[in-house]
Amino acid sequence: MIEDDLKSPHDAIIIDIGDKSQQFRKEVVDWSQFDWCAFKVLTGDVLNQLYDRWLNADVLDIDNMARELSGVLQECVNKQHSKPWIDKELSQRLQVS
Repeated sequence: MIEDDLKSPHDAIIIDIGDKSQQFRKEVVDWSQFDWCAFKVLTGDVLNQLYDRWLNADVLDIDNMARELSGVLQECVNKQHSKPWIDKELSQRLQVS
């Protein structure tokens, strides 16, 4: 039995108005300006290594293979889409500061 005046088995609904949710900045790749030739070169070796690993695997799981393929391609996009004005030397200088 519920211990309230109305003997209602319902819980109250609490609504909090006014709090802002945390906003995330989403980075969008401009595919029309994407350097597809460089991406092809970058992915060539990486995809061959992944394929060779799959050929030598004892057991293959299609879900894991899909995750690996997606992850490898995303890493290549991130490398290709990274800030080209920041080279290795500048990156090291920024880390020291």
